[in-house]
Amino acid sequence: MDGELLQKLQQLRDALERPITITSGFRCNHHNAHVGGARNSWHTFGRACDIKVQGVDVEALASLAKEVFNGVIVYDSWVHVDTREEVYYEDKR
Repeated sequence: MDGELLQKLQQLRDALERPITITSGFRCNHHNAHVGGARNSWHTFGRACDIKVQGVDVEALASLAKEVFNGVIVYDSWVHVDTREEVYYEDKR
């Protein structure tokens, strides 16, 4: 796992003052394809996680995540975060 990703997850956890549940972290290429992940997904480089936080809706989680991570994608029940260089936000709900 990317050290920057881990540091940013801790920064987000500190801001939330709650544990973060990682629903998907590093994926090998085979598993990534099996779950329908994007080709060259940030997950396959150890630079992304899908997360959720009990008691925090995805909109609020994404809002805080955008303050910490460059890459944020919102789904119905989780938020994808990654350490890409450029700022990227997408709402897939």
